Amino acid sequence: MYNWQLLSRQLQMLLDNICKKGEECGCQLAIYHHGEVVVDISSGTTEVEQGRPIVPDDLFPLFSCGKAILAVAVLKAVEKGNFTLDTPLAEFWKEFASPDKAGITVEHVLSHRAGMYILPKVDSDDNFADWETMCRLTASLTPRNAPGKKCVYHPLTFAWLAGNLLVLTEKRPLKDIIEEWILRPCGIEKELFFGLDSETDRRFIPIDDTAMPDKPSWYAVKMHNKLLRYSCIPSFNGCGSARALARFYAALSGSLPGIELISPETLELASNREWRDKDDTVAVNAWHHFGLGFVLAGPAYNRTRIYGHGGAAGAEGFFDRDSELAIGFTKNRPLPTHPLHPVRNRISEILNIPVRLW
Repeated sequence: MYNWQLLSRQLQMLLDNICKKGEECGCQLAIYHHGEVVVDISSGTTEVEQGRPIVPDDLFPLFSCGKAILAVAVLKAVEKGNFTLDTPLAEFWKEFASPDKAGITVEHVLSHRAGMYILPKVDSDDNFADWETMCRLTASLTPRNAPGKKCVYHPLTFAWLAGNLLVLTEKRPLKDIIEEWILRPCGIEKELFFGLDSETDRRFIPIDDTAMPDKPSWYAVKMHNKLLRYSCIPSFNGCGSARALARFYAALSGSLPGIELISPETLELASNREWRDKDDTVAVNAWHHFGLGFVLAGPAYNRTRIYGHGGAAGAEGFFDRDSELAIGFTKNRPLPTHPLHPVRNRISEILNIPVRLW
């Protein structure tokens, strides 16, 4: 039994203390339990110097947290019959018909086993905003390993590999698909975006790279580029609130009456076993244990207890099956210790849930 009034006070005190001491700049934390918002707090400031106080509907850089949202849209397309998990990309993406790529399937993309994790060469970061160019360049890559044989995280190419599956089969912009299938059904279309505009950009919280040895950090270079921030690149450019992340996982888990993003059976398939070749080992303390689009972040003896995704600057969203908590957390200060973010561990200690690396 949770005493949410007491826990919310403890969590608020924690965030206030770490922001006051300068361990973090700005943070948000939201928690759903059995379909109800039980924690929705914020702390710190938008910037170290002369920043205004953070509020719950501010939009933080989410980085890779967006991959899970894109993955759910792909799983939705599977349910709609656009393709199956075993469908080769070459069936509707002609550049994949070459001998080295013909065996890559939808399953391989979702489980980070396509072997196409190296970013193609571009003239500048601005190229990332050109969807057709990036899909063409990504499709021209030579896989680094045979399809399905090795799980290696696809940090940026995931957006074009997974996203173009939807664009090619739905024949409309990816942003529209994600909004129609995921954001609007969850009721978070005003708090989570893959592509800001001049109005929503006023709520954007900039990266504070105070703790990073090299400045500007790549976090700031990417997210302070307005062209990229206004584009749809779900592998890294999502912006949103902790409340939106928590609500997405509450909806995904079936905790919100009347909302079903994907069927319980599809969710079980995607999040309840690790999709990895039996000969592909992973270090005990490594974080990249993948289902289909989700990181399985539970403890070593029960990986599937927690499914979700973290982001480079420390944001995270996940569902914990044992506690039935859907949690969203955002912050704007990347750390050189990534994927270790001490504030997340302290939150977990208060909630008595396992800590995560991702």
